[in-house]
Amino acid sequence: MAQRVDVAIVFRDMLGPDDAAAYMARYDMPEHVVQRVLSGLAVTRIDEGGALVEYVPTMPKDSGST
Repeated sequence: MAQRVDVAIVFRDMLGPDDAAAYMARYDMPEHVVQRVLSGLAVTRIDEGGALVEYVPTMPKDSGST
């Protein structure tokens, strides 16, 4: 499924969310994966060896200072 997630991310970034959603529906991907891809939480990066690696960016923790 990771390869299909990567393809869906490319569809989202290059063709738009409607095409990405249609692609994921075609392969009956789980709803939580669809929402993650469409919301932009699923992104890809290329590691040092040239391989695509999926990761989820994290928000910096609040230091508590105001």
